[in-house]
Parts: sequence; C-alpha cells; structure tokens
Amino acid sequence: PSYDLDFEWNRYNESQVIITKFAEDWSFQVYLLDFTNASTTELNLPQPFMKWIEKDEVAYLDWDKTSPSLVAPLIMKKLGSDVNKTVFSKIIQFDAYREMLMTVAVKEGEPSMANYSFFNKEQKKLLSFSVPQLSKFSDWLVPFYDYSEHKKQFITLIPLTSGEEDTYTEGFQLIRYDLKKGSSELILGGMDNVPISISPSGDTALLGNSYEKLVDLNKKKSFDLIKE
Repeated sequence: PSYDLDFEWNRYNESQVIITKFAEDWSFQVYLLDFTNASTTELNLPQPFMKWIEKDEVAYLDWDKTSPSLVAPLIMKKLGSDVNKTVFSKIIQFDAYREMLMTVAVKEGEPSMANYSFFNKEQKKLLSFSVPQLSKFSDWLVPFYDYSEHKKQFITLIPLTSGEEDTYTEGFQLIRYDLKKGSSELILGGMDNVPISISPSGDTALLGNSYEKLVDLNKKKSFDLIKE
C-alpha cells in the first residue's frame, strides 16, 4: 500500500532495485528488492531519493528536515553499514553514472551562476563549467539534461541569463559538453526547458514532454515526430 512510489535500479546488479514508498503525508519507507532470492528488505536511510554509485553503495543529498535549505551535503553510504561519508557539503543536485558523478552547486561568490562538475570514481574532477541560474520560489531550477555514456558527452539546456523562473522568457540553449575533449558546442537555440533522452549511440536525442521532437546532434537539426 502506498500513496506514491519511487524506483532506483542498481546498474551494477540489475536484479536489485531500491523502492521508496510514500504515505499521503509524504512520510516514507525505503526497501531493497532483490529478484535473485525474491526478498524485500527495509533499509534504514534518512532520505527517500538516492542513486547507486557502486554495487552495494548509494549516494543521496541529506536535506535538513527541520528547516528549509537551498543546498545539502552529498552523502555516500554502503548498504548494511552505519558509516556515512560526506563527499561535498553544499550541493543543489547530483546524478550518478557508471563511471562518473555529476554535481550542481551554486558558484562560490556568484549566487546567480550554477557550477556543474564531473568526477571519476576516484573523485578526480574531469570537467567543470558555470552557467546562468534561475531561481524558483523555494529552490533553484536545474534544467533538464542527459548523459551519453557511449560518447562521454553531457547535454543540457541552459538559460541565456540569470533571474527568476516565473518571469524568464528568453528561452534555453541546447549545449553539448564533451568530457573527453573538455569542449562545448551549441546544438540549438530558442528551446523550451523540456525532458531530454539521448539515444544509445549518442548521435540523436528525443526532446519534449512527450519526446515528440527528434534532434540530430551532429547535424544540429530537429524534426517533429508528432504533427498537430
């Protein structure tokens, strides 16, 4: 029984998935479902949303439950252990991939800018860049993005200027960052902030709330898949 559910597959062991069960008051319980032995184990985790970073280790943002905050420490925790490791102290958002960790933070000394950083498994920085940042009523807007593990390329939408989300009207640019080369390039301009899904090859992407637009990332052209 649940009011809402969240799932996080273990990319290192695909027979496991973490399930977070929410009640109507948004209290939650976290479970580890293992298909190999058909077991469900409740986990003692203080936050509902997490990412797998190793076969038996997760990471999460440890938001303060007693007072609102715009940033939180990034914690790594081995399942079955009581030891927590604080990796970064002030993060807005993060994501984890098989060989890489991505963090978004407020740029130090420039609160109107967001700083994106990429780290390998040894937490060595691979790439970092700053972009204008939009604020929301109670937090920051992190525009949609996706990552091509095949090409080691990060694609995201970025605003042209900083400001408030509800009054911003200048559109977004679709930018591709190459982690191997340390370079970036503009793919398309005048875009809305909509979900992005990169193809396995890394050559094309679907954009839109219904993924109704196909973008050729190399030719920098877009095509409508659905006509009204």
